[in-house]
Amino acid sequence: FNSPAFAAADLNTGFIDRHAELVFKRPAIEIAHCLPLAVLFLRLQCEAIGRQHEMPTPWQQNNSWRANQPNAQRFEITMAGEDHGVSIMPDTAAARHHFTVDALQQQFACSGELSGNHLSAAIGDKHFEATVAYSNTSYTLFADQLAAPVEFAVTPLDLGDGTDSSAASDYCAPMNGTVVEVLVAAGSEVAEGDVILVMEAMKMQHSVTANHAGTVTELFYQAGDLVDGGAPLLELAPSEK
Repeated sequence: FNSPAFAAADLNTGFIDRHAELVFKRPAIEIAHCLPLAVLFLRLQCEAIGRQHEMPTPWQQNNSWRANQPNAQRFEITMAGEDHGVSIMPDTAAARHHFTVDALQQQFACSGELSGNHLSAAIGDKHFEATVAYSNTSYTLFADQLAAPVEFAVTPLDLGDGTDSSAASDYCAPMNGTVVEVLVAAGSEVAEGDVILVMEAMKMQHSVTANHAGTVTELFYQAGDLVDGGAPLLELAPSEK
């Protein structure tokens, strides 16, 4: 509609081909708002998963709280064709669900509430009512305040499905995620292939299985715990032959 040719009614069957770049031009992504909105959604989604489990002690909270460590979560988000490392940390001086987001080499003050897939949020002094839809491996962020829907994805994770049973990484978290189920207790004997625990991240589940028969000597997490990628999950002593 902004084309001079259109305004002059110079229309024919070749108009779209000649002016395709103008006709199909997508609005620029407001990444300074969209990236904090995306990571805020992911953080609140993790908390919602954690509320499904009983967490009577700080060690079982569905966040990154650990002794002498900041309660921060880090996500690798792909948006507008670029990968961004983003971290989010609660603002302990403010009310619940107020956060500081580190992204794009700056900090953003954020707050929000998540109800299902509806996010009511504030990024700085700007308010957003957004809906986030999930499809396959990506998310789409819809908000009236944005010029167009924005697609983003959490960078694909290495789920560590190798078959080398001697690798210590077999019993480390393959991703940042939540332990949703622990199927054995410390001291239990397991057979090769038995599922020991199940993790979940971004609606994907990963089963941690025994690569050999043995005894689970220690479990470092319980259902509802948030785990950083690479953290040891358990110790499994091989059966004596």
